[in-house]
Amino acid sequence: MLSQVLDHTIYLAKHAFQHVTVKTNGAQRFCIAPLVIKAMHKAHAINILAREKLIEEAEIVLRILIEVSFVVGALAKERTFVSQYARSAYVQKKRELQSLLRGTAEMPTPILTADQVGKLKAQLTKLDESIHKLGAKPISIREYAEKSGMLAIYFINYSRLSSSVHSGPEDIDRFIKNDADRKLLSIGPPDPGRPDVLLWVAIETMIRILKAASDIFGLSIIGLNKVEDVYRGMSALMLTEMKII
Repeated sequence: MLSQVLDHTIYLAKHAFQHVTVKTNGAQRFCIAPLVIKAMHKAHAINILAREKLIEEAEIVLRILIEVSFVVGALAKERTFVSQYARSAYVQKKRELQSLLRGTAEMPTPILTADQVGKLKAQLTKLDESIHKLGAKPISIREYAEKSGMLAIYFINYSRLSSSVHSGPEDIDRFIKNDADRKLLSIGPPDPGRPDVLLWVAIETMIRILKAASDIFGLSIIGLNKVEDVYRGMSALMLTEMKII
């Protein structure tokens, strides 16, 4: 049921946005349109992974989907934020090139020639000039969440999902089974978790993305209100089951 509802949000997005026009002078639309496509791809991936019971992998993709919702929400909420968002691309590009340069220097056998390194450094110099001229700054995920008015979701859902991306000591615990005396029983795949909870969060995230995007494009997505009704009904059932309410 939840998988079908998530699929339906993708269907609604495809049909609602297929005839919209995007121009470079419509900055909000220009930035949000590709993010809606990204959201549809991530929602589809979550459904496939959940179906295969690859819940940890699905959680990683869900984390990306939630990031998209923060960015779309921030762009839709404040028109002036679009320029800050665009300028931050210069900082991101600079970080990527710096990482490449540092990585090349650490390689036993350089992967770039001296001429390529020189061109890379020249490109970094130009980026520095652009960053200084534009006053470009990096934007953290927390800042996107704050701009979009979703800090609660950042702390509750996003932060929890972030642990599955990393491989620190707290992540290793999930792969270890102990007995009552904390003696090691086995090391293996973690418990599969609940795909229904994961899909539930994904549906809510897609609803937020589509509502924010449709406002910017001046669209009325027919059927989205029905998805919200289903989500609210499922929320009441699931929260009761998990004894949260």
